[in-house]
Amino acid sequence: LDASASGADSFQQTREGILPSLARGSAPSAASKKRLSAPGKAECLPSEGPFTAQAPTPDYPCVASRSGCTSLQDLAQQITGLNAVGDCTLLSSAGCRVAVGRVQDHTHALSSAEREQVEGAVASRRAEYSTGRFLAKQALGRLGIDTSAILAEGRRPIWPAGVVGSITHSRHYALAAVCPRSRFAGVGIDIERTNRVTDRIAPKTMTDHELAATAAGWPPYSRTANFGAKEAVFKAVNPIVGLMIGFKEVEIVWRPEEAGFGARYIGPNPENAIMEQGEGTVFTLADHIGALFWLEP
Repeated sequence: LDASASGADSFQQTREGILPSLARGSAPSAASKKRLSAPGKAECLPSEGPFTAQAPTPDYPCVASRSGCTSLQDLAQQITGLNAVGDCTLLSSAGCRVAVGRVQDHTHALSSAEREQVEGAVASRRAEYSTGRFLAKQALGRLGIDTSAILAEGRRPIWPAGVVGSITHSRHYALAAVCPRSRFAGVGIDIERTNRVTDRIAPKTMTDHELAATAAGWPPYSRTANFGAKEAVFKAVNPIVGLMIGFKEVEIVWRPEEAGFGARYIGPNPENAIMEQGEGTVFTLADHIGALFWLEP
């Protein structure tokens, strides 16, 4: 059994062993580059106007799930509906905040303690880390929480009291989600390039049942979506339980009629079975697909 910090490290090491950082996909398409170069100031701007999903982005209606039409389903819709991403766009629903932005160098905005955590890192890692922290602080600010530093145990962010949150990034985009602890026990978010999980990699991260279920055609980019769902589940559950969760210990149960998913725990540590009380949903952003997973108190 791993403690929470080492558990997060072990999961990351396993993840990187299967999906090396250098294999995050090829350069973005021309359309993606256009979105990535959308103008934006280094501040979080509330999104305005109706959200229009871009073809061929699928429509994810907010339909009745086990707990009704939830706030995080709505946030996933809003992410899917973004027409462009600048430095920072703020989305909100029912007390939660999600900040979305392009990955770039925000090292100047880090505290001295945060800079120490990426001291000696390559430029791309500093950009990913600093963008995640920048977005997380912007989202926290919209919850009325001003913090100068978001440090980490291992690779897991340490959130202010009364808050649950999660940070994710690819080479090109980063997102930070924060929610009041009074409304959510845990939240996890993940984003991946749609071509991230290949036919060769899929059997290493998926159970036989998952491989068969995703062959049905939903969700889109199903094998990468399945991987992202497991990442989101881990990020929501690990801070609560503090135990390692292997890829084959989680089985994602897709619910197309709800545009969402659940998680079944099939590993040796019964404490991790709290994931079965949670719910998840998916979103798309340019040539990426992502997942949100949450647990209520």
